[in-house]
Amino acid sequence: MSDADLLTQWLKEHTKLSWQLTDKPALTASHDSEMLDRNNGVQMRDFILSYYQRCQLPHSPKNYARSLTKIMDFGSDQKVAKQALMDHLVDLLKKEKRAADK
Repeated sequence: MSDADLLTQWLKEHTKLSWQLTDKPALTASHDSEMLDRNNGVQMRDFILSYYQRCQLPHSPKNYARSLTKIMDFGSDQKVAKQALMDHLVDLLKKEKRAADK
């Protein structure tokens, strides 16, 4: 099973995310591509995969749970800017690594 398949399976078993893709009007496409809908399973999976690749994080259920908590704790349950969330997660990870090295 690929990492994407493992993450998808974990998200389906542990969340109530929607896995339906909706058609968006063309005018909002560029705006929506910059935003993350944290209720959408496909967007969450793709974002988490991108985060794990960028930070070279190992895939595991424990890491998925920690990542999901951090993502959901950032702001409210509404759409958030992907880049702002990614920067936040990377900063948190750096702080955690510094604290672990002490």
